[in-house]
Amino acid sequence: MAPNDANIVRARGIVLAGLEKFDEALSDLNKAIELDTENAATYEIKSLVLTHMKKYDEALAALDQAQKLVPNSSEPWLQKKTNTFIAEKTRRGS
Repeated sequence: MAPNDANIVRARGIVLAGLEKFDEALSDLNKAIELDTENAATYEIKSLVLTHMKKYDEALAALDQAQKLVPNSSEPWLQKKTNTFIAEKTRRGS
């Protein structure tokens, strides 16, 4: 594997997330972000992983970063609304 290729590291993170190996996936996604800080999709995927880990505030922060990178895209905004809903529902115990 090319350890310095952000796309490959992100792809491995996605595979690990699909296998529900969220800690390992998050590690790869953070590495991918270190390698390419301008890829909004990586922040969005990181947000999904963090949501599965119930780290809602961190998930929202990742989406904030994605939104800064692609301010005219609705995807980070929609995902942020969904994550906020999930976080509030979980905190209420519903």
